[in-house]
Amino acid sequence: MSLKILVASDHSLVREGLVRLLNAEADLAAEGRCLNDDSLKTSGAADVVLCVVGSRPDVGVVIGDLMSRYPDARTLCLLLVDDDAVALSALRSGVMGVVDQTVGATELIDSIKQLAAGEFIISNELARRLARLHGTTQVVARPAGTESELTQREVEVLRLLAEGDTNRDIAARLSLSEHTVRAHMRGIMQKLNVSNRVQAAALAWQGQLLGKKS
Repeated sequence: MSLKILVASDHSLVREGLVRLLNAEADLAAEGRCLNDDSLKTSGAADVVLCVVGSRPDVGVVIGDLMSRYPDARTLCLLLVDDDAVALSALRSGVMGVVDQTVGATELIDSIKQLAAGEFIISNELARRLARLHGTTQVVARPAGTESELTQREVEVLRLLAEGDTNRDIAARLSLSEHTVRAHMRGIMQKLNVSNRVQAAALAWQGQLLGKKS
């Protein structure tokens, strides 16, 4: 059975090109809609919503509205601009994944399939760029505005997450099992009061965590 993909974008050329690209895959079925199109309200169900956004101040509102219309779908945001503020707004909106304009066709298709299978997707290049910009190689110690302090191991896991590592990468680098890494992720998300790892990384990137060296 094919995955149903909704491509939502104000850019008709980009939207049409992505729909053709995705429909070339035997196990994907894509349709396109304009972000401002009223047909978004009545369009059929989707497994994955691919939201394509450029530079706009209301990106978080746009994505949030789209997610409210498709509550059962997983949302992947494709950024067309190299803009730190837009990237963070998209990440804070609650999407399950973010990739930037450096992503290739094969990587994008793989990201969509992984997202549909339950993975959280952060483009490695985007994660590393944000980590460099915001200095998340420093140890993160305490979530701002909370009483819960991250353990040293949770600090290490969060730092690697913010650098773009997957659970498997983190497990290998810290000599842990993937099961243990997932348990640390749950603890981190609970203490930071976020719903997924993308949002946890976003907090680290935007400097909402107070850092101190161990």
